[in-house]
Amino acid sequence: MENKLVLFVTLVLVAVALYFVATAPEPETEEIKEVDIQEAKDLLMRGLDFGRGTTEYDYYYTEISNGYPLEYRITEKGNISRVEVVNPLSAKQLYFLENDTILCVDYENRAVCSSVKNQAELNNYVESLKVKLLNDELINRNKASMQYLLAHGLAQLDPELTERPGCKEISYLLNFTNITLSEAATFGISSNSPKVFHWTMCIDYKTVKQKSFWYIHEQMNNTYEYRFVSFNEHPADIEVPENISTGAMVQLEKEREQSIKLSKCYTEKEGQEKEKCISDRALILSLPALCDLAGERRDRCLVSLIPKTNNETICTTIINQSYKDDCYIELAGKNKNQSYCSNVIDGEKIDFCNEVATRNETKVGSGIDINELFSQIESYEGMD
Repeated sequence: MENKLVLFVTLVLVAVALYFVATAPEPETEEIKEVDIQEAKDLLMRGLDFGRGTTEYDYYYTEISNGYPLEYRITEKGNISRVEVVNPLSAKQLYFLENDTILCVDYENRAVCSSVKNQAELNNYVESLKVKLLNDELINRNKASMQYLLAHGLAQLDPELTERPGCKEISYLLNFTNITLSEAATFGISSNSPKVFHWTMCIDYKTVKQKSFWYIHEQMNNTYEYRFVSFNEHPADIEVPENISTGAMVQLEKEREQSIKLSKCYTEKEGQEKEKCISDRALILSLPALCDLAGERRDRCLVSLIPKTNNETICTTIINQSYKDDCYIELAGKNKNQSYCSNVIDGEKIDFCNEVATRNETKVGSGIDINELFSQIESYEGMD
């Protein structure tokens, strides 16, 4: 009897439960809306169209890679094209003529121009600059690549546009983490390459005013910035150098060697270590312009150049008054000339300035022996 009663109660409970399930209102589901990225996509594609159909122009822009500055000026007029590249160490120009290619290198205050047509060892370098020239084929390839990336989810475009002075900014993410082998080959992504890039691009109709990206590689944060400077569709005639010799390749190799060493300051160092690395390169190369890239060590870097350069104009560019005083003390000691001490402001340093102007060794006011420091840096350099 008990078994029958239990069975009856169970059946009743099941029936009640089924009733409430059947009559309960369906749960509300959140409506999933497809994000509209069309406006951002249209703006991106217009930006990638920059330069289409242009045959004559003068295009000037700057790049900063991990803090390392570059300037580019690209000019096409008639049958002549010129690509100019300026970095903290040198200025280079590559002229593409109908029957020749001329390379000019201005390094260590010496400018040399040479014909480099059919110079196999320079093919990669020449091609790396030639692709800077605007051409519709390259524009089409870049647009097709971006369309593929968007269609396959490798590029994720933020639908929100940000108004900036003179342009609208878009943001997108390039994520190559799960690409196929064929995609990796197409986009040049190796197993050791960074896979995630965070991009922004600010566009005024078809002109890219600014663009930047950052990524992390080997636990280091890497940044790139582009800034549009000017674009003129009616350039002046390009003056081709006439004084052609055979020294440009030698100059280029010397410049490349130092550029590689300087680039390591940016790719292998961070913070104060990077600033010191740049300052050391400035001292070795006697280049005040490099001190401007040394951050908080800038003024100290400039003072360290005086014993090597004896360039008194350096002192006028120093901002920190204490280091400015040290700069004139260095000049006084270097030239054994007390007149430089009249520029020293700190009363406690004036007597020291007069002292070093009348003795043999030269030390900055902070007590750093510059000649000894330079010897140490040169010794370290020989270990590379």
